[in-house]
Amino acid sequence: MAKTSLLVARTAGRDFIKMHGLLNHFVIVDARKDPWVPDEQEIVRICEPQAGVGADQLIIIEPARSSDADVFMRIFNVDGREVEACGNATRCVAWLLMEAAGSKHLVIQTVAGPRYCEQVADHQVRCSMGRISMKWDQIPLSHKVDTCQLKFSGSELGCGVALNIGNPHIVFFA
Repeated sequence: MAKTSLLVARTAGRDFIKMHGLLNHFVIVDARKDPWVPDEQEIVRICEPQAGVGADQLIIIEPARSSDADVFMRIFNVDGREVEACGNATRCVAWLLMEAAGSKHLVIQTVAGPRYCEQVADHQVRCSMGRISMKWDQIPLSHKVDTCQLKFSGSELGCGVALNIGNPHIVFFA
């Protein structure tokens, strides 16, 4: 995580923290003491950059659902749909919680499973993201393709590699 920047403010009647990890912007709401389940329209409004707060995802921190985790983290994309995991959001939440607790290690439970996090330097957090999938139907893609050689017409980026780490990604190597 590059230098951590955060903003503490209020939206939808809730306090939130706005952070970014590698320029993925997050609105983070701590709902451990005051449960909150926003509907899709509310998520879209909050994430909207002009009329809302502006974020790539809305993150909700909830109480742990198992004894081997510190918290449960829910992740919602800008369209209001819940996704399984996000590495940059996990690092931001881990940093916030470790700073507050004075801890160097943390387990964040997600829909995709536990994420083991540790502070490795000032403002730097490393998280185990679990098993990835490179199978076309588990990413998911619309039809069978070689996920290690995705070609895009008109693209100067070259071949991409598709994978799912709880949220679909395409990676290009320069």
